[in-house]
Amino acid sequence: MYLCLSRKLRHKQRVIILAAALIVIILILQFISHWAVSSPAECMLEKQLSNGKPTTDLPVEVTRLFVNFTTTVSTSTVAVTPPISLPDGQDTVDYIAEYLDVRFEVCENTPHQSIQTITITNRGLAVVMSGDWQIYFNHLYKMMHETGGVPKEGHVINGSGFRLFHVKGSLYRIQPESGSYLPLFPSDTRVLKLLGNYQQIAKSDSFPNWYVTSLNAEPRILQCTLSQSLDFVSDFNQSKQWRRDAGDQNDPYTAGVRFSIHAKLFRDLRRPGNLVLPTPMESDVEVITALTIIPKEWVIVSNTEFKSEAKFLSEHCPIPFSYSFPKKRYIYLTKRPSNMNFSSEEYILTVEPASEIIQVFAEEKAGAFYGVQTILSLLQKIDTNKWVIPKAQIRDKPRFPYRGIQLDVSRNFHSKETILKLLDTMAMYKLNKLHFHLSDDEGWRLEIPGLEELTQIGSRRCHDLSEKSCLLPQHGSGPDTDTSGSGFYTASDYREILMYAKRRHIQVIPEFDVPGHSRAAVKSMEGRYKKFSPLDEESAEEYLLTEWADKSQYSTAQSYDDGVINVCIESTYTFLQHLIASVKEIHKEVQPLDTVHIGGDEIAAGVWQKSPACQTLTKARNVSDYKFYFMNRVIKLLRDQGLGAGVWEDGIIPKDVYPYDLKELTDKHNSKEILAYAWNNIWEYGRSSRAITLANAGYKVVMASATHMYLDHPYEPDPQERGLYWATRFIDTHKIFGFIPLHLFLNADVTGRGQSLANTSQQQMGCLQQDTCVLKSPENIIGLEGNLWTETIRTQEHLESMTFPRLLATAERAWHKAPWEDLLNDQERRLSLEADWVKFSNTLGYRELRRLDDMGVKYRVPPPGAIIVNNELVVNCLYPGLDIEYSSDGGKNWSTAKGDLRQRKGRTVKVYTNRNILVRTVSADGQRYSRVISVNINKDI
Repeated sequence: MYLCLSRKLRHKQRVIILAAALIVIILILQFISHWAVSSPAECMLEKQLSNGKPTTDLPVEVTRLFVNFTTTVSTSTVAVTPPISLPDGQDTVDYIAEYLDVRFEVCENTPHQSIQTITITNRGLAVVMSGDWQIYFNHLYKMMHETGGVPKEGHVINGSGFRLFHVKGSLYRIQPESGSYLPLFPSDTRVLKLLGNYQQIAKSDSFPNWYVTSLNAEPRILQCTLSQSLDFVSDFNQSKQWRRDAGDQNDPYTAGVRFSIHAKLFRDLRRPGNLVLPTPMESDVEVITALTIIPKEWVIVSNTEFKSEAKFLSEHCPIPFSYSFPKKRYIYLTKRPSNMNFSSEEYILTVEPASEIIQVFAEEKAGAFYGVQTILSLLQKIDTNKWVIPKAQIRDKPRFPYRGIQLDVSRNFHSKETILKLLDTMAMYKLNKLHFHLSDDEGWRLEIPGLEELTQIGSRRCHDLSEKSCLLPQHGSGPDTDTSGSGFYTASDYREILMYAKRRHIQVIPEFDVPGHSRAAVKSMEGRYKKFSPLDEESAEEYLLTEWADKSQYSTAQSYDDGVINVCIESTYTFLQHLIASVKEIHKEVQPLDTVHIGGDEIAAGVWQKSPACQTLTKARNVSDYKFYFMNRVIKLLRDQGLGAGVWEDGIIPKDVYPYDLKELTDKHNSKEILAYAWNNIWEYGRSSRAITLANAGYKVVMASATHMYLDHPYEPDPQERGLYWATRFIDTHKIFGFIPLHLFLNADVTGRGQSLANTSQQQMGCLQQDTCVLKSPENIIGLEGNLWTETIRTQEHLESMTFPRLLATAERAWHKAPWEDLLNDQERRLSLEADWVKFSNTLGYRELRRLDDMGVKYRVPPPGAIIVNNELVVNCLYPGLDIEYSSDGGKNWSTAKGDLRQRKGRTVKVYTNRNILVRTVSADGQRYSRVISVNINKDI
């Protein structure tokens, strides 16, 4: 009996051990599957290649990890629960949104395309069956373009069981393919191979808020794609991922490379290089002779004309405004001496400690205001009730009358409060133009009385395939209207912005981009037509921008085929006339409208070719250049309202070089000028001379050069850095600081792929003839602006980090002409530029970044450079004065690098470790940090 019982016990033990072993095997398989999906180090395509599976025809990777089995152990049962089946509709949509894990990965870039994968894994306990569910996502660049694009019927992704569709613009969708889709069991994975038209080399090329929906179900965002940090996008770990082709020389900076770059520019003065930014024309400041101010003992007074500027000063410092004139201890704003000639923005500031008097002399209100800004820059708080300002004699005026920033609020909307904060920082640095890009394909952002559909439809993005209530989701806006894809300024909001700008002597130049980049307006007016056509066809067509019979086929750079206004129908001009009159009326009582920017850029090939209205116009009036016809008519509409026009360069250049004759677009009886914004100067494309050509042709030119002035491009050539890179791989603060507006070709440095242009002739870059390479009319270059397009900029923090501190370098070049700009000898110019940069960078690090901190501006904190030499960690930063921290325990503890300062290199710290060291830069106020950088103890030496 004992032996029998013993055998039974041993048998039971063996069964239990066998069951436990099976469970362990299952858990191991699940872990391996999870690791295979989540591991960022190796592309899923490469995994399949290593298994002998071709990348051109990816099979379904189906691994059944939840197996239905039962093992009997005496009277006990060990069971694994079978997968759950889901009903079609909302339950499936909700499950997919919660449990489907998506990972997007760029596997490799080639000269003509980008090879990418979408890896989908079921993380839940249910089976995802085929059905009518669809996943929508935004993708910046065209997909499958090299094979003719995604056909209307979609593209079957080989071996995956999915079909890809292009919806509109950046919006794509994938859905199960009937007949080839296999059920997605728990822990199952599918790999979808995609081809992109353009090389994708940055994480920010991807967008958040992928969403799933099905017939009669509410759309839901895939939870794994919610984060603005784009955690579902795999890291770029290999050069074939971050380089576009074999000729691309751009690599992410290592800690050591960044250290070397900084070391060439670095010198720590241990103080600000300048006390006033932008640099004054003439300045004599004696820091050692300071005037102490106890605010309650001082007053601000002014003449009648400068009262508003005096009150502005009082509101921004603790000294009260007064109508009484004391004998001393006052700040006085008054008109210039009668024996001096001043321009409208010129001022003189005197600070006299001996007499305890501070005076600002100006001819006009703008000059007085800039004198006020200089006072606020010089004034320093040293105690609760005590301030100091150095003895100073400053005479100052700007080099250019146009100093601005272009802000796109169409791609992603930014609040009124964000705009007001931007205006404050613009005023600090004496910028005077807000070029306000209020419309584009993706959104209309200003309320226009009488055309309510522009904001009822055109200001909203959501999942409505009919687009009756909103535009389609773009740039990661998702299926709902509560993201940055939706929003607009009411007329009241806009007037508040105008009032705020006016007080800061900033002119708001609204832009409504026509006839291209107009899809928001086109769809809004189509919505208006459909609403009114059952009642009154004539009224419904009054503002229509579409000709229904036009069968022209085109595709814009942004992948739209229905977003260009028809320029040959009369209702287009009725719409524009109403728009211009309405905006003028909104401006009227606050800041009278002077100029409207009408866009004119990137009109796609093929538009209007099959338009019956255009064909009729050609026969009746012999019109062959429809772009000129449109521009001429719109500029005349503006001229009739007493307004000037702003136009992007390609709106007035019919081909690659020469613009339209200015006389054909202007009226000798109207003094309003046409502002030409020169932007497309990509050196290797041979179009770099357009700004020169426009100026020589008589246009007033605003330099918006994409290679130097586009603030939507990254600061560094790193996949982790936000931004586009079509004009150049990166634009850092130093590059903007070194821009030379009046010697355009001196700015040619490298191609977008990082290849030197030192041996490239000006002819190859677009200087075809004498009048396209020699600036004969420099007086027609009236200024420059930084341009912030917002395809990848969804939050206020994104906006501020991309704008600052680069906007300070923009302000410096727009206001102050540096002596080195006219040095034609490369070596002399470089040495002089570097000396000037040392002053500027120390001004940022020791002064201006803290002022931005005090305003709550989240500027980009630059990552440090670092090397290890003989057990010494040497660190430096682009802006001297910012602290740098290091960690030798993987980031658990951080210490400030306070070692000896090596004047031309950086700060040194003794370290003893066999692990990589982490370093980061600290913001001026100590509250924020840069990206964390790893210092490789074997390489960064």
